[in-house]
This record gives sequence, C-alpha cells and structure tokens, in this order.
Amino acid sequence: MGAGASTKGYTDKKASLESVPAAGDWLTLDAVKTMFGDNFNDAVSAAFDSAKNDEGKVCKAHLFVEACLIKVASDNDGLLPQPKNPKKQTCVVQIYVNSHEFGGTDKSCNG
Repeated sequence: MGAGASTKGYTDKKASLESVPAAGDWLTLDAVKTMFGDNFNDAVSAAFDSAKNDEGKVCKAHLFVEACLIKVASDNDGLLPQPKNPKKQTCVVQIYVNSHEFGGTDKSCNG
C-alpha cells in the first residue's frame, strides 16, 4: 500500500446476521430482538433507534443493510439521510477489496 493508504477493511468485522430472514416490511423493536436473538447488540439497537418512524417501527431494508452487510466506509459523505417512511426500498452497495488502496480503483478516500 502506498502513502496515505487506508488500513480499514472487512477482515476483522462480522455481520450481526449471516443471512436475511423473512420479515414484514416494517419491524417493531420486539420483532427485531426476536429476529436477532443473541446477536442483538448496541449497534443493532442504535440502528433501530436512528431509523424508527413515528410509530416506533423501522423499515426492514434499512435494518438489514445495517445488520447483514459489513460497513467499511469511514463516513457517508454525499449521501442524504434515509427517510423515516420510505415509499420504495432500495439499497446502494459497493465492493471493498482489502488488498487495494482505498478498497479499489473506483473508491474515494472514505471507502
């Protein structure tokens, strides 16, 4: 790696869930706790709290992105906050290659 190369990556990280379970579109905290079982932790709780809507529910797509994917970006520069009541569910995912500077040739300095 060259000067200023990123030392972050996914090697020492693990997703809270290893597969995406079947679930309704909107989840309550109790449903999330049941789904995660022993893997329910502070990070999952924080993801739920930051994304819950006025009814105390969270969109399953947001929760699965936070829990089932390994996040290696250092920040979310350029991304808008996720809506509390989305009309559609989509996800932006990219690949991070540990052996490449910044995770690959198509990345910015934030991964």
